[in-house]
Amino acid sequence: MGSTQPSSFNLKDAPLDGHRPMKVRVIGAGYSGIYLGIRIPQRLRNIDLRIYERNEGVGGTCYDFKNKRIGLIGNGSSAIQIVPKLQKIEGAQVHCFARSKTWITNPFGDTTMKRLGLDPTKMDFTPEQRQEFANNPEALYKLRKAIETDGSTIHDMSIRDSAMQRMAVDLFKATMKERLVKKPEIAEFLIPSFGIGCRRNTPGPGYLEALVEPNVEFITDPIEELTETGLKLKTAGGGREIPLDTLVCATGFDASGAPPFPVHGRNGLPLSTRFDPHPEAYLSLAVDGFPNLFFMLGPNSAIGSGSLTVMLEVEGDYIVKCVRKLQKEDYAAVEVRADRVADWRAYCGEYFKRTVYTDTCSSWYKSRGGDQQQQERITGLWPGSPLHALEALRAPRWEDYSWEPVDGAAGNRLRWLGNGWSVCHVPKKEGGGKEGEYEGDPSWYIEPMFQDIPLPEKPEEDPEFKARPFSH
Repeated sequence: MGSTQPSSFNLKDAPLDGHRPMKVRVIGAGYSGIYLGIRIPQRLRNIDLRIYERNEGVGGTCYDFKNKRIGLIGNGSSAIQIVPKLQKIEGAQVHCFARSKTWITNPFGDTTMKRLGLDPTKMDFTPEQRQEFANNPEALYKLRKAIETDGSTIHDMSIRDSAMQRMAVDLFKATMKERLVKKPEIAEFLIPSFGIGCRRNTPGPGYLEALVEPNVEFITDPIEELTETGLKLKTAGGGREIPLDTLVCATGFDASGAPPFPVHGRNGLPLSTRFDPHPEAYLSLAVDGFPNLFFMLGPNSAIGSGSLTVMLEVEGDYIVKCVRKLQKEDYAAVEVRADRVADWRAYCGEYFKRTVYTDTCSSWYKSRGGDQQQQERITGLWPGSPLHALEALRAPRWEDYSWEPVDGAAGNRLRWLGNGWSVCHVPKKEGGGKEGEYEGDPSWYIEPMFQDIPLPEKPEEDPEFKARPFSH
């Protein structure tokens, strides 16, 4: 006769793939918040999801710039996009105040668009083109595929002194001089000595053309003060005053600090303290001392080329996988290990040494904006190409995290296996389930959507894994 060993715990009376109730809070209803608002309900169950947004709706403010004397501070990406519009306004006199050198690149994907028979200088598609894309999905796919491939294959430009970087410098330097031939002194001021990409690349269609128009003045003297009637400059022989009706501050934003609302981790540690002197997050997603907190578009999350929306989507997918592990395997908390954050810090520091991002320039990619008085780090960009990021974030490395079980350290770590059932063959109860109705599909594994049929005789030639290597 056999004997039964005494058990030190009770089975969890639930299917192993059930959905433990959890609360998820998302701050911000921008692209990231909207994406999680779709993926969490789609892939998870029993989640109390709330998305917080400070604005009640989507809107904006309209200003009338007609016949106005307009001052615009800055010559970064925002100003580069605004100036062409302001220059064309009836009666406008535009004064552009600039202090930094910057590259004005050709339109993104211009070579590809020309190859497809499109004009890269025209950012808006005609109604006829839009209708063609709506009626012909293959045509839209061809366009998207070409543009995405182009953006994903220029990563080598970010490597200092690479052939692609040198070619781009020669090309854009000549192009800028040609477009500024009416006012060559602007080209002399603008064209940098740092590599293309040290500051955010901005094609700026129409920007250089607007600067040479009679109603636009390009001013490089420092600003001394803002007065009741305009701006006063620091100039030799007395400050020049420029009367203005409207002032536009296109001066960028601080991307190297903590969120503008308080966040506290273990032992009440403020995130602003943890992010001093530099913000950092393992794989751009999590930081030690702050369990169950994940970032989207956090430190080192932006990219120098390629598709940012795909980057945000893979970050969202990663977070959903973490939430599901917490839920399914009965963990109360997950926290990235401090030594892995340190490893990430060291990796980023070593990687960026060979890139143009560490050239001497003012850039939001850098902590402190590139303030040479501070010990700066690249905190805005992912350390690699966009495709590198997609692969790195494809499957979480669970060993890089510490996990706190719901039942505490003394509990059985496999209690999450439940009562031996799967939800797929649990009889349906909600809504008065009928005979033969289940919470899932008891034979889901034979459905075509779940089939993974290898190529006959040549499984190694499977196009799915030729396009992208297999990953667990």
